[in-house]
Amino acid sequence: MKKRLGFVSNSSASSFVIQIRRGSYDDQMEITSSDLSTEKIELLKECGFTPVNYSDPFRAGIRNLAKVLKDAQNKDSNYLGYWMTCNQDCVLTFLVSHDIPFKASVHYGHYLYSYDKGGDYVYVLRNYGVAHVSNPKELFDKEYKKYSMKQKPYKRIKKKEFVKDHDEHESLLMMGVKQ
Repeated sequence: MKKRLGFVSNSSASSFVIQIRRGSYDDQMEITSSDLSTEKIELLKECGFTPVNYSDPFRAGIRNLAKVLKDAQNKDSNYLGYWMTCNQDCVLTFLVSHDIPFKASVHYGHYLYSYDKGGDYVYVLRNYGVAHVSNPKELFDKEYKKYSMKQKPYKRIKKKEFVKDHDEHESLLMMGVKQ
């Protein structure tokens, strides 16, 4: 697990979406979940998750900061969202260790992480399209030749393995929770 403290120049950006109650979906991307308990919702809000009106983590992020702030006033939202640079591993393991279902766009949208409540696995899907749009020549030269025939575009990681190095205290600190 990568742990970064302070300013880093090779940062990453990630966004998370958690369905907190059943409702209609504004996208085709359905998040499988039952209603979360009030305690878990309050814990997520304490960690910086805010109400959002979309279920697709690829729509979150700094480009939509004004929308996120406006959504934060919407108490009836079915979703909570979170955006960050660096240290996404602390949020990923925190959510899985608390059995909170989520979808996350990780490392500038190059990966989708997904976890279902009560699930045995965390799913990781590589998004070759985002990498290609970012730099098609680099994708072909470095990524496609290296990975396309050798690696599957997805993997699943056992929950127990995924959270084995989880440090609750560190995760809460990284998410700005004063203890």
